[in-house]
Amino acid sequence: MNSRQLDDLLALLDAKSLTEAAAHRHVTQPAFSRRVRAIEQTLGFEIIDRSKRPGELKRFVTERHGDIRTLALALSRLTEDLKSASSSDRLLTLSAVHAISVSELPRAIRKIEQTLPFTTVRLRSGNLDACYAMLMTGQAAIMICYETERRKTRSDEELVERIVLKQERLVPAISQGRAQEIRSRLRQNRDVPLVTYPQDAFLAKVLADMPSDHGARFSLRAISSLSPAILEMALCGLGVGWVTESQAAHLFETGQLSLLADILPSAEMQMVMLRARSSRSPFLEAGWEVLKTSLGG
Repeated sequence: MNSRQLDDLLALLDAKSLTEAAAHRHVTQPAFSRRVRAIEQTLGFEIIDRSKRPGELKRFVTERHGDIRTLALALSRLTEDLKSASSSDRLLTLSAVHAISVSELPRAIRKIEQTLPFTTVRLRSGNLDACYAMLMTGQAAIMICYETERRKTRSDEELVERIVLKQERLVPAISQGRAQEIRSRLRQNRDVPLVTYPQDAFLAKVLADMPSDHGARFSLRAISSLSPAILEMALCGLGVGWVTESQAAHLFETGQLSLLADILPSAEMQMVMLRARSSRSPFLEAGWEVLKTSLGG
């Protein structure tokens, strides 16, 4: 007997009639009668005394009511435990900085779904330090972030494997509607509105490393540690913001966002992927390879 049949049998034991049991199982009485016949075929004997009107469960069945309920509960718990174990075995937890989570990982996760069926991906986003902490404490199996030549992730090579996925650029941008005005302000050495990252954020440190001989004067309009927020603020014209080129690629292509890299500095970066050398299994190895292929340039 399967779990559904056990639940049908319990409904019969708890109800006063086939009709009431059918209602409890949310099916019509004729459909439920067919399910009872299927139970009898599975068992190889009748459980309903049809010599009586209305038919009722035979006494040897009702006497085992407690045993049947115990079996149904045990089977239900076992099924849930097996599902949970299976889900845990096929759970791939990633930590990634916000820009990568938004612009790169949705397509990569779709590729994982296509390549590794029944996989659940848990994506944790944060700043660089938070992502690395998640990797080292086992809260994430794989970490994806940006680095520059000057600012690399501080990781122990004996504990952490690191590969470069592709090159990336942090570029200045503004809405197309304000691009001409901003360019004019820059040429005239007038204040330019700026949206940027807090000083302790990785991308703020990348900006601080850029050449400062461009002569631009900035007037701060907003601060956010979330690169998607910086992108949206630049897009609505609040101020110039530095965003990753891949994150804003579709907006540059459609003309909604104007690239200012010809007049303001940009920064070369690398997208890198890390994992603990101690965390190895065929499943994690497969996930690592899919990410390497789908995110690599």
